[in-house]
Amino acid sequence: MTLQAGVRVQIYWNLHKDCYSVVSCKTGLLVQHTNGPIVIRDATFVVQKAGRDRVLREKRKNVHAYVRGTWSEDSAQLSKRVRYNPYRDEHWRFDNGDEVQESELVSMTTENEKPAVWVG
Repeated sequence: MTLQAGVRVQIYWNLHKDCYSVVSCKTGLLVQHTNGPIVIRDATFVVQKAGRDRVLREKRKNVHAYVRGTWSEDSAQLSKRVRYNPYRDEHWRFDNGDEVQESELVSMTTENEKPAVWVG
């Protein structure tokens, strides 16, 4: 299924498939798997506390962090990398360590088969 611009989605890195999973916010259903590039607008970086606590307790990852926003058909070359590591942080962070909660524009790609998330 091809998404149309304007659809609200949640996107997370799927550890089992080594790609992004795109979920419709309207239906809660998986829409597609992709390696990107993905561009979303009006994005929010989400970390669910209970899910992170479970990761720390069980030492096993689960889906509890994602980026929510509006699907865009634009292309973007963005300059600031954003990362999340449940063992180190409670929030998504820039490479310099500053916390990020939202961004007007986000690009999600893969580099060496690993997720790469960028903001403008």
